[in-house]
Amino acid sequence: ASVSVENETLDLNVDDKYEFNPTVNPSFLAVQYSSSNESVATVTDYGLLRAVGEGTAIITLTVGNDQTYAINTTNVTVKVSKIPTEINLTNATVDLKVLDEISSGATLTPADAGNLTYASGNESVVIVKDGKIIAVGAGKAVITVSFAGDDKYAPAEDKTVTVTVSLKDATVTVNNSTLNLFVDDTFTVVATTSPDGLNVTFVPDNSGVVSINNKGVVTALKEGIGNILVKVGGDGVYIENSTTVNVTVSKVPTEIE
Repeated sequence: ASVSVENETLDLNVDDKYEFNPTVNPSFLAVQYSSSNESVATVTDYGLLRAVGEGTAIITLTVGNDQTYAINTTNVTVKVSKIPTEINLTNATVDLKVLDEISSGATLTPADAGNLTYASGNESVVIVKDGKIIAVGAGKAVITVSFAGDDKYAPAEDKTVTVTVSLKDATVTVNNSTLNLFVDDTFTVVATTSPDGLNVTFVPDNSGVVSINNKGVVTALKEGIGNILVKVGGDGVYIENSTTVNVTVSKVPTEIE
């Protein structure tokens, strides 16, 4: 009796199947199948092989019964590998403003292999949450995208995304940039920011000519020339920008009649 196969070596991935179609002489003899390592590959009585786990197994095909026909065997070496995976990136470099959020753009092939993991090289610049890149501060950071693999899927080669984060733009204007006041006069400086609603800081110079409160109310204190700096931003989110209000204070005129 004899038994032979087309391929004496098989390279498969986990979960692959292969059906043996051996040539048997005499053809009516039944073939018995056995696996040397069923944690790697199993085989049914009908010759259906299934790759179970990474490794190597020997599948032995046997014919004959040692009575009428002498026993004969042939071996097939089966090498099983984990299913290869790959990380794909939409963009390897990203430019963001502080507080911006975008999708990482990273996908895994095969898609159902598992979940990607992310590691930020500088979490004071960017973090990644639920697959979204979140800009938290100005600077540059490298995000490493990984897939560790499991019993079925092989680890993927790491990919990196370089993220540059800059401050948001901000501007401030005032209702009047030049004031002429008398001592004890008041004037309210109305500041308009872009974007709307940003915090504004009023800073008088050291001349002592004027004072200003946090609501923008200017009080003329003494004769002279003074400046008020109106600032916006500089808070780690918006870039600092400013404009100047120039104030001339005169004494109250008097007249003798």
